[in-house]
Amino acid sequence: MIAMHFIHNSIFIILLGLAIYVLNKNKKELLNQMVFGLLMFFSLWSLALSFIQNPLVTKKTAEIFMHLGHLANIGFGIFIFLSICTFTKLIKPNKIIYALLALYFITILIFQLTTNFASITIKDNFNLWVIEYNNKHIYLLTSIIHNGLILSSFILLLKFIRGKIDFIQKKQSLIILITGIISFILASLNVFLPKLFTQFQMPLLVDLCMIVFVVGLVYSIVKYELFEVTPKRVVNQIIDTLPIGIVITDVNDQIIKFNNSLLDITNRNKNDFKNKQIKEIIQTLTGKNFDLDEKINFIEQLNIVTAKQETKPILLFFKKITDNYNRPIGFNC
Repeated sequence: MIAMHFIHNSIFIILLGLAIYVLNKNKKELLNQMVFGLLMFFSLWSLALSFIQNPLVTKKTAEIFMHLGHLANIGFGIFIFLSICTFTKLIKPNKIIYALLALYFITILIFQLTTNFASITIKDNFNLWVIEYNNKHIYLLTSIIHNGLILSSFILLLKFIRGKIDFIQKKQSLIILITGIISFILASLNVFLPKLFTQFQMPLLVDLCMIVFVVGLVYSIVKYELFEVTPKRVVNQIIDTLPIGIVITDVNDQIIKFNNSLLDITNRNKNDFKNKQIKEIIQTLTGKNFDLDEKINFIEQLNIVTAKQETKPILLFFKKITDNYNRPIGFNC
């Protein structure tokens, strides 16, 4: 039990620290505000569990933190959905969504304050207080909404990953998605296994769920600079949002960077350009050979053939990139 309390308290401190860190990064950024709310509710859930699963606390104290933990769990589901919506920008939270989620939270709060929604009964084999939900229908409804919000978040992340995003965003999303699914599975096992097998009890499953979530989030922040606005990321985002197709190569004429507009213009996928030679790409698209070694800057109107075998007129701009000593280091076209 000592190890369990140490884990709960450690997770509470880590999540609280992360929440403050994320908010201080940019208090005006909507994503930071949403993730702050997510981390605060998750840390509150961990704190509540540390009291509920403490055999030394009284029944009355356990009941207080039981209600607090349930509200924190509801809030966690709400803010993970809002955070993913804001991060992926696939669904833009509006006043209607905010109002519905607020109504959902307030309704649960009123039920907990005015009805005998849940109660602490007896202690189990681990000498821990057992929570009994007296209103099965409300509990089932809240579980459906809560899990629906989390599963919807996973679907949005998966759709976002399959879309046209940069490398860093893909890595961030994959880490969050993988650790989130693992956490969700562990939390689900903790709920359903004791119902299927009455003798099966493993309180540490909740702790494993929290640990996996924390590790994934910390890894994204440290490794892939989640919430960091670096010059490299700003440049990449600018390139990706430009309405014109851009290709950047290295000194060996191999493509090292291209944007989403290029894929839209040519109706081709990333594999058609990734690590390919620029000369081969131009020849494939236009049917013409260019001696790029002899050209420094030029603009030429050409026709390209898209993947759908459609002819489309384009304006090709070619510029050789050089260093401070005028040595060629790549091309931009």
